[in-house]
Amino acid sequence: MILKWHKYWVVFFLVVALCLSIPIITNVYWQKNAPEGFWFTGFLQSDQITYTALSRSVFERGNGVAYSYPYAAPSDENAAVNFQIPFTLLAWLWKITGSIVISWEIIRLLFGAAFLFILYLTIWELFQSYFPDEQKEGRFGFYVNLVFVILAFGGGIAWLATLARFIGSKDSSFLAIFQKVEGVYHWWFLNLFRNIYYPLELMYHAFFFLAIWGVLKKDFRLALVGQILACASGVFVGIEISGILIVYYLWEMARLKSRTSLKSFAGTLIVFALFANYYGVFLPRFPISKNLAEQHRVNIHDIIPMREYLAAYGLMLFAAFFALLKKDIRQNLLGREAGRLMFVWLIVVAALVLNDKWLPAGRSLQPPHFTRGYLFSILTLIAACGFYPIWKSFAAKEKSRLIYVSTFLILLFIPDNILFVAERLNETPHPMVLMIPNESRQLFDYLNTLKVQRTVFCPERKLGDQIPAFTPHASILGQLYATPFNDEKSAMMERFFQGADVDLFIKKYGIDLIVIGMRSAEYFDAMVRRPKWKRVYSNKLWTVYAIPAAEKS
Repeated sequence: MILKWHKYWVVFFLVVALCLSIPIITNVYWQKNAPEGFWFTGFLQSDQITYTALSRSVFERGNGVAYSYPYAAPSDENAAVNFQIPFTLLAWLWKITGSIVISWEIIRLLFGAAFLFILYLTIWELFQSYFPDEQKEGRFGFYVNLVFVILAFGGGIAWLATLARFIGSKDSSFLAIFQKVEGVYHWWFLNLFRNIYYPLELMYHAFFFLAIWGVLKKDFRLALVGQILACASGVFVGIEISGILIVYYLWEMARLKSRTSLKSFAGTLIVFALFANYYGVFLPRFPISKNLAEQHRVNIHDIIPMREYLAAYGLMLFAAFFALLKKDIRQNLLGREAGRLMFVWLIVVAALVLNDKWLPAGRSLQPPHFTRGYLFSILTLIAACGFYPIWKSFAAKEKSRLIYVSTFLILLFIPDNILFVAERLNETPHPMVLMIPNESRQLFDYLNTLKVQRTVFCPERKLGDQIPAFTPHASILGQLYATPFNDEKSAMMERFFQGADVDLFIKKYGIDLIVIGMRSAEYFDAMVRRPKWKRVYSNKLWTVYAIPAAEKS
């Protein structure tokens, strides 16, 4: 019934068109407004560089399916045992199209449309399950589509706090104040809309909501497919959807004591067991994978302060809370299957988002990675279910009020994301992340002429992160969270630049080439460089030294 054409599908297509066009507009705008002397990569988010390097490794250091890590020298300890669907798919698209930027945009468009389609179906299924006596047309359909629009474009209330600060400010710009108000969470995509800037998140969301939709449809196989795809795509989304499904099916099994609920629980548990075995048992057999997992259990990223969650989730947080204060809402939430799913979804995601509050100190599992709009979604859905009876009685009095109230709600929830888009178009991307100096591109061109894959060391982390993305060579130093044995490397690197343990550093990491900024070249030549290290390339920004093979062994 939901898939049958109805007039509200027009809303869906308009939402998809607008959502997916915004990143394209941003990309074109940045391309045309690249500062003089810089090259725009075509990426909208800095992690795309790291993930491009991982995808490139699928063929250059892997077997076409799995990859070895590009931020370490090739070795038995760095085997091609890493697999995630997004990187393999991106690698194959790249191989077919010949363009990494086009490949990223194919994923954005394909999975962006798929995610929004599944989200739309999920909202319809949830409301029809929660309110079985309602018809999908009329005011009910209008309300469901209003919820979809708010979910697709809505954000928090940071704009209100920004407005209050701006009125009393004399010299700050509105957008600058807005970014300060959002603080740490600004680029963490706490609502669904901002995930359109990050193609991989659209893939994760498509699989997550596919599993949720399967549960609502009482289609265990569909839910299982969604879980399998999510677990095979990323650690965080795999943990998140598995936690929801396991707790929900366990609850249903205890309540119903039926073979169907037992089968659903067992299937979900088996998938999670395989997922946990791969990441918790198999990969840790390899030192590099083990160390990277260990580093991710420490809070490398900033923890989002609780006060910023209030700005990020805004009225949804309070609306969901007040909805739950009503006895009939609580009864429906626990008494109906759709309600129990929402309740479990809320508890599991909230626990994961706040895992730094209950896991041992210093051992939390990157809490911001569990936000990504999943908590925003369930808060919105609970609030929407709770306030629907009020909406229904209010809308029955006068049809024109529907338009007024809907417009008010949309204008209340979308300013944060309008400001976010405006800020993207108002800024020059970070020169060393999304805009790359022409000299760095020239360096990549030189490295691409080398016939044999090399292991490169560059003390500038941003360039070190970029080298495996734009050349076939490995880099031993990348972004903080992407560098295996980061603390050890950092300590040895400090001694290396003091002229101590130079030979040990070269041998330990199998370094073939060293890339040094020209501003540091004179110091490097005096304090570190060995007589047989040949300067093989230089430009205004970088110089490259080749290490003789004899000094590596």
